[in-house]
Parts: sequence; C-alpha cells; structure tokens
Amino acid sequence: MAKSVTASRIAVCAVFLCLCVSVVPNVSAQEKNNADLVTKGRQVFALTCTQCHGASHTTIQRKPAAGWRKTVYTMISRGAPVLPGETEALVAYLTSSFGPGSTQQPIPAGGEIVAGSCGTCHPAALVFGTRKSESDWTATVKRMRSLGASMTDTQEKEILDYLIRNLAAQ
Repeated sequence: MAKSVTASRIAVCAVFLCLCVSVVPNVSAQEKNNADLVTKGRQVFALTCTQCHGASHTTIQRKPAAGWRKTVYTMISRGAPVLPGETEALVAYLTSSFGPGSTQQPIPAGGEIVAGSCGTCHPAALVFGTRKSESDWTATVKRMRSLGASMTDTQEKEILDYLIRNLAAQ
C-alpha cells in the first residue's frame, strides 16, 4: 500500500511538473506577442494619429482599453487612416502607454514634432528624459535619419532646435 501511495504521489508530482514547464513558454510567448502588438501600435499611432493631433493631446489622457477602443473607432469614423488589422495594436499601445496605470509622462509643450518623429521607434520617456549637448543631439538626429527616421530637412531643424533648447545637458 505504501508503495502505491508513493508511486501515486510521484506520478502526480510528475504531471504537475510537466504542466508547469509547458505553461511557462506560453506565458513568455504571450508577453512577446503583447510587446509586439504594442510596438506595432506605436508605429500605427505615429503614422496615423499624429497626422491630425499633436502627440501631447493623446498623452495627457488616461483611458482604459475600452475607452481607447471607443476613441479609435470614433477617429476611424472621422477618417483616420487606421486599417482594420491595426486597431487592436493601436488600442494595445494606447492602453499600455496612456492607460490609467501608465507611468508615462505627457509630452512637453512644443514636443509634438519630436514625439511624432522619434516616437515611431522610441518611447517618449526615453527621448524626453535624455539630456545631451548640442553636438551630441546633432549627431543623434543625423544618425537616426541615416537609419530611416522619416523627416524633412525643415523638420530635422525644428527637432534639433527643440532638443537643444529643451533637452540640453546641464
């Protein structure tokens, strides 16, 4: 009897261990999928929402997913060029970055052009939390442009002016 109880416990432990091991990769895959969705949403935001709105208009709001979903569909009905496959990614980004529990700070006044260009790849907190010298900002913007950051020569000048004026190293 003792052997069968021990064998049963071992079998139960083995099944439990297998379940635990099989669940862990799924959690990691889900987290990666969520991160990918948020990244795609950031790109959609930069390409669509900032066509009509300054980024600071969005970043001061703190809505749950249902609120952002309603806003996205309202904006689509008003002509926002969001494709059907992009809505969930956009809602995921807005909720993650500007939901009720978000720690993101609003975009500083005048920083919309910086957020619109740099925000396609970088979180606002990274850009607006960085301090660099004029030469370092110039080199950074030139490097980002060479890597594909979309901006005209005029926008590059406006971005550099903003960065140097507001985010210079002390």
